[in-house]
Amino acid sequence: MKVYPLNECRKKAQEFMDAGARVYQQFNCGTCGAKQTIDEENKFFTHGRCDVCGMETDLRIAGCNYAVIFSRR
Repeated sequence: MKVYPLNECRKKAQEFMDAGARVYQQFNCGTCGAKQTIDEENKFFTHGRCDVCGMETDLRIAGCNYAVIFSRR
């Protein structure tokens, strides 16, 4: 997965959230490389813990991405 600077992701994701989408932060583990999705919607974190190896990644350094979900109304 391609990653971008944390603040860039937060800014763009906020536009989707303002439009009613649910946004989930994603990152690649800095230790094992596993793709991770943080369970809390519409919230961005500076650190993420890998559910595969248990190590923590500093997302301010490593970067991140996000998944956007729009619901049908």
